[in-house]
Amino acid sequence: YLDSLEAEAGRDLSLKQELAEAYVRVGDALGDPRAANLGKIKEARASYDKAIRLGSEVYAALPRDSAALRVYSDALARRGDILSSTGKSTDGRADLLKAVEVAEELNRLPNPSGSDVAVLVSALNRTGDHLEDQNPEEAMRLYRRAAQQMEDLLSREPLDAHRLRAVQTYDRIARAAHALGDAATSIASYRRAIPIIE
Repeated sequence: YLDSLEAEAGRDLSLKQELAEAYVRVGDALGDPRAANLGKIKEARASYDKAIRLGSEVYAALPRDSAALRVYSDALARRGDILSSTGKSTDGRADLLKAVEVAEELNRLPNPSGSDVAVLVSALNRTGDHLEDQNPEEAMRLYRRAAQQMEDLLSREPLDAHRLRAVQTYDRIARAAHALGDAATSIASYRRAIPIIE
């Protein structure tokens, strides 16, 4: 069904944007490794490929459109996750780093929303997760950037969803610090997370 709509989209950027978002949701249901899914990794990757292609087309035409940047970054991050988890770490890392780059561009637009910040934090955390074993120092740097973004967002929007993402980020910092032999930072990170969830 989505493929038939895509064939009809032509130059309709609004429809392409909606289709890119739909392909991300389909990919998530089929095989997002971070959520319950149907275990269809190959099909999920194909769906993310379509989302990236459409998202990049919309982004090329509307480079300052926040919705286009959000879906493009999300699709890149998800495909990067799949590639990294299926042995294609070089390609996966390239997608993840591109996702961070696009999300940073999104957050340089005036008045980024909570959703915009969440896209950046997700890209930073996903990238850090894939670097944690090989390069824990770089993973820690990415997690710290994500934590700062979440602290800034919580000061503006103290929503439960933001609190959860902040706690997950501090858990990552604690893990990376432990891997680096830095018990003090690990403990401090867990202590910082406690008041966020209380």
